[in-house]
Amino acid sequence: MNATLAGLKGIPVGLVTGDDLTCAEAESLYAGVQTARVKTVVDRYTARCLSPQVAKERIREAALRAADVGDLSPYAPEPPYSFTIEFATASSAASVLFFPGLERVDDRRISWTHEDYETAFKMFIGVMRLSRSDPDYG
Repeated sequence: MNATLAGLKGIPVGLVTGDDLTCAEAESLYAGVQTARVKTVVDRYTARCLSPQVAKERIREAALRAADVGDLSPYAPEPPYSFTIEFATASSAASVLFFPGLERVDDRRISWTHEDYETAFKMFIGVMRLSRSDPDYG
């Protein structure tokens, strides 16, 4: 989401660090991005992490590579922009439905679409702050 915010202002993504799934997704979306995998996903709440020393070195090496990349393209998808959030409970999903433009997809999921990314993103932040539990949006 932040890459889109930056990309629509002409700012590309040069470096992404994180777990194996995050790095793979970044490589598939952002042309020329450098990644540093510092952990491997086990499940939603668990990962196998590298030692801090190894992680630091991987990040340092990837940052140096990122600084040498020539042309990076901003990630700027075309509108409309759609968001879907799956909540832990149906009552959490219901608690945010007063926002204009939100639609209930099913008991625990809500979605919305907007032509302006910044507006859609701000809606996401508002929904997250007002919800009663953490959603599964990853």
